[in-house]
Amino acid sequence: METKDRILFARQCDITGEGMNDGYCIQDGQMYIKYEKDMIKHIRKVEKEGNPAYDKGLSDDFLLNDYYEADYYYWTEWECESDLQYEEVNGKLIELED
Repeated sequence: METKDRILFARQCDITGEGMNDGYCIQDGQMYIKYEKDMIKHIRKVEKEGNPAYDKGLSDDFLLNDYYEADYYYWTEWECESDLQYEEVNGKLIELED
């Protein structure tokens, strides 16, 4: 969310470190992921660790749907000013003071 001369974000992606105002929220905020490609890699890693019979042939769409249906994650957009927790300054995210 851009305001005059400021770039504010609600969350920080745990994979890329980038600010985000929409993306994947994993297990009610334990982790945030900005990009679908990173979400797919994450789900494949979790599936492989938790399933000894992991099938590499499972499609990305199947895994995304399966984990969504199991309430592992949801997609969200943060739009309220009260959600903003980070500001980008000189290309780096800093946490906003309360």
